[in-house]
Amino acid sequence: MYLLDTSVVSNFLDERRYYPQLTARILSKPPEQIFISIITVEEILQGALASVQKVKRKPITKAYEYLGDLFSAIGIAEIEDWTL
Repeated sequence: MYLLDTSVVSNFLDERRYYPQLTARILSKPPEQIFISIITVEEILQGALASVQKVKRKPITKAYEYLGDLFSAIGIAEIEDWTL
């Protein structure tokens, strides 16, 4: 089992912060062994939504594209529930 934290997921998803070794390592694992916590999902979504809110003009399409890619990419990992 691999539980990816927010910074790892963010670096994996954001093409501006491309790390070939990180990408290769994640993609080399069976998808059923990769997990992200629901907290990571929330933090990534907050960051993506904040970037959409910052954009006021035409480049907003890039921010929406990133948000769409984010939702697609979330399917690469199982999401762990929050439990106390």
